[in-house]
Amino acid sequence: MGCIELDVVGVRRRDAAALGELINSVARFFLDCGVPPPHTRFHAGNDLPLVWLPWEAGLQQVDVTLGGMTDRDADHGGERGILFAPAKDSSERLETPRCYVPMIEADPIFYVSSAETERMQRLARERLPSFLALQSRYAKNRKWDFHVKLGLATDGDGDDHTCGGAEHLWFDVHGATAKSVDGTLLNQPFRIASLRQGHRGTFDLRLLTDWSIESPRGRYTSESVLQLERGLTNDRVAARPLLH
Repeated sequence: MGCIELDVVGVRRRDAAALGELINSVARFFLDCGVPPPHTRFHAGNDLPLVWLPWEAGLQQVDVTLGGMTDRDADHGGERGILFAPAKDSSERLETPRCYVPMIEADPIFYVSSAETERMQRLARERLPSFLALQSRYAKNRKWDFHVKLGLATDGDGDDHTCGGAEHLWFDVHGATAKSVDGTLLNQPFRIASLRQGHRGTFDLRLLTDWSIESPRGRYTSESVLQLERGLTNDRVAARPLLH
């Protein structure tokens, strides 16, 4: 099956940004992993089960009045689907993904394509020395927080349509070397039964896929850490006493 255009129905204006982010994540998933069969659960992020139905079948699931395929222009006349969330109180009933808006606004873990993951991983490892140096210097400063994202093997494919065998999880860093990190898990794993949010352990940094630094200057990643280093250097130069 080729890729399809997706819609979400019953969207309130205030929810548009969050649901747009959800559709973008689903689109990345479909392009990278293929389109799952209609009416089959898949996940675009942790704890975000979804189902898509062909346009005409999807219209039968909603109470709103919408146009049909004949109302679409030439640019939007291809295969289309409507995105739904399985209802929590019934395995058969579907509802609008609007129910996920609070979770999306709380910064969930969305699906990231393998190509983007590899790009972030390369940059994170290339600039890891900067992260380690700053973590060593500011580890005891409560105004600084250091986090790493690790790709951990999942328990298995289960019954849902998923892609890949790793779950990428964030850890709060207590200490780190070039080879390992002592960290506490910040989010609840979706497909790793042996881990729970709050678990602390030592992990191999060969699993590293990303990292971030929260500082008084703001949040920095491997993409922007050079700006942070330049700013700190300028601060030190400005703080030097003038020679007379």
